[in-house]
Amino acid sequence: MLSKRKKRTDRNHIIYRLENIHTGDIYIGISAVSRTPKMALKERFRRHVSKAIHENKNWKLHKILRKYPDSLDWEMEIIGKIRGRKNAHQMERVLIGEYAPTLNTF
Repeated sequence: MLSKRKKRTDRNHIIYRLENIHTGDIYIGISAVSRTPKMALKERFRRHVSKAIHENKNWKLHKILRKYPDSLDWEMEIIGKIRGRKNAHQMERVLIGEYAPTLNTF
């Protein structure tokens, strides 16, 4: 009998910043990188928009994405690259403290 493979926790992640160009609202997030960091950020943004449209969540990020779903309405920046999910989450918390983003839900 085959056992289920353990999920990798040491893969590369990006920490990114989304800023709405109309409102100046900021979101800080992380995403695993499977190809290139730039592609990972584009794909993560697409997933954010899809969830905002298809899920009825009342989160700040989802509300603003429903109003501004086009990537041209957003400035996207990769803040850093880090190895390991735990390290990425720790760095995300530090950067949330530094940037004080208005769209992160706590």
